[in-house]
Amino acid sequence: MDRMWLLDANISHHVRSVLAAVGVEAKTAQELGWAELRNGELEAEAVRGGFTCLLTQDVLFVESAAKSLKVHPSFAVVLVKIKQQRGRTYRDAFRQHLASSPIQPIAGQLLLWPP
Repeated sequence: MDRMWLLDANISHHVRSVLAAVGVEAKTAQELGWAELRNGELEAEAVRGGFTCLLTQDVLFVESAAKSLKVHPSFAVVLVKIKQQRGRTYRDAFRQHLASSPIQPIAGQLLLWPP
């Protein structure tokens, strides 16, 4: 799976540097002007934009992901279960979890991470 990931509006942009350190290019929904898109719309735009994976903390996305992943089987969604914290603190927690449990998205599937 290519390594171009989209960070949902609820994921700190500080995570980009952590992902870059492991070879993953990431952009945020905010910087692309997609922060207000609903889940299915966001996934469709991400696929059109060449993204292969979405990282989100939106538990409600889980409900819509099963349906939308059938429409976009080359795309993966990762539900990040790290407690929301301020920017750099969240980044550091993300880095710690990533070191012990790398994110390995599977096309067409929803992954709960960290396990």
